[in-house]
Amino acid sequence: MRKKSHICLAGYLADEFQAPDLMRYRKAFCFGSILPDLNPGMVTSPHEFETTFDGIKELICRLTSEWDGSEYKERAFWRGLGVVMHYLADYFTFPHNTSFQGSLKDHCLYERDLKHQLRGYVKTPEARCVFHIQKLEAGRCRDEQELFEYIQESHRRYMQEEHSPLEDCRWIARLCSRVFMSVICLAENQVYQTIPGALAESA
Repeated sequence: MRKKSHICLAGYLADEFQAPDLMRYRKAFCFGSILPDLNPGMVTSPHEFETTFDGIKELICRLTSEWDGSEYKERAFWRGLGVVMHYLADYFTFPHNTSFQGSLKDHCLYERDLKHQLRGYVKTPEARCVFHIQKLEAGRCRDEQELFEYIQESHRRYMQEEHSPLEDCRWIARLCSRVFMSVICLAENQVYQTIPGALAESA
């Protein structure tokens, strides 16, 4: 996805979540969501599921285990979660998958159309409903392995379907909402087990 699309997605997640913690660190979250496209080392590595998912799993595990409720760790947490959202969104953007047979021009045109579709989609009642359904589902996530299996199975099903910018928007909103909330829930559970009351109340 283009940078504007990643920022749009981050804004959608932040607006729907409406938690004081995220409102304080919204800029860090949005910055994280475009960071992979700003880091020269990351730009040269395709943001594809097959080559980067192991690294994203490691990042998720760090986020859920190292957040201790301190201001420094909290800012780093939201920035890191933004990075996770970036990669997940790219996994469900058709040109970032090995089955895409188009040219670089086709890739750019697809992402241009996706940018316009996503900008409109996140404002719809459907998108709002998607977030809150996935928020409920995320609360049932038991551990990181269960979350990883959900992502892998979702990507497997995604690859079997017909692709279009609008359908990508739906996949991205659903998948990112679930993972966004699951990582937050798992991190909060870890903090509550070690430092009761360290986190501000979340929405």
